[in-house]
Amino acid sequence: MTLPNVLTGVRILLMPIFIIFLVQNELTSALIVFVFAGITDGLDGFFARRYGQMSSLGAYLDPIADKLLLTSAYLILTIKELVPPWLCVLVIIRDLLIILGVAIIFLLQKKSNRIGPSKLSKINTCLQIICVVLVLGKSIYSIKYVYYQFFFWLTAFFTVSSGVHYLFQWLNYLGSIGEDQ
Repeated sequence: MTLPNVLTGVRILLMPIFIIFLVQNELTSALIVFVFAGITDGLDGFFARRYGQMSSLGAYLDPIADKLLLTSAYLILTIKELVPPWLCVLVIIRDLLIILGVAIIFLLQKKSNRIGPSKLSKINTCLQIICVVLVLGKSIYSIKYVYYQFFFWLTAFFTVSSGVHYLFQWLNYLGSIGEDQ
């Protein structure tokens, strides 16, 4: 077991703690766990690249851990009426689209090095994380509601843009499969 996989495992184990804090409306505690989970995410990627500890297990577990944490955050924050439902729906639909695309490629038993996280996707993930941090930290710092609205719309824009980008990548990739044979 590599250090990056251990860190990803820690992030997965932090998820129930994060969810419990959210459900109990302990937003500051949830924020601390969320930030710590984010640090483990950054560290697992750093160690994997820096020390050549990338693994097939990590390639699957890392994005699953990220998606579960963000999806949990958006679902619960929406139920608590801290995030607009339309934003939650966009975040979840995009993630489902990505999972569906990966599943189709897997079912076709094709490996694709051409489809991976794009810069647009990384910006999207960053904005989704910042959005959660802003909402969780609302008791720590005071931000006018208009700024939350701006961030919700900015996050939505990049969520949709990233989802459409992935869709076009997959359609191009699936179209090229027949050309390779």
